[in-house]
Amino acid sequence: MVLSANPEVMVSRDKNLPRNLTSSQRSHCHGRGTGTSNRHVFAGTAQYPGTYNVTNNASFSSSSAVTTTSATTDENGDATVAFYPGSFSTNLSDLRYSASATGQVTVTATWDNNGTTVTKNILIKWKNLSY
Repeated sequence: MVLSANPEVMVSRDKNLPRNLTSSQRSHCHGRGTGTSNRHVFAGTAQYPGTYNVTNNASFSSSSAVTTTSATTDENGDATVAFYPGSFSTNLSDLRYSASATGQVTVTATWDNNGTTVTKNILIKWKNLSY
């Protein structure tokens, strides 16, 4: 199984830029390297543990806080889910405001390989960049 995110470092969601979306692609292949369809792949994310004023946690949904999701591999063995980074306070008078605030989360993909659980992790980061 391969787990990837593109990009792995992104601008935080409060900046409302289109590149705030990351696809986490997991591929399941049998021993000869060919993708296997109809396999269930699950992804989960931990809540943001930072010290900044976080106004939205990272999520697999653009409209609510979803910390787990699932997808089924296609005929090529690929499954893709959307990931949305967290956001920070944009209020300059907020005592925990920081122009350099950074969040990170470990996204985990898991699938059952005929009774054996296979797990892969990837670290995704987002930053409160000033553009």
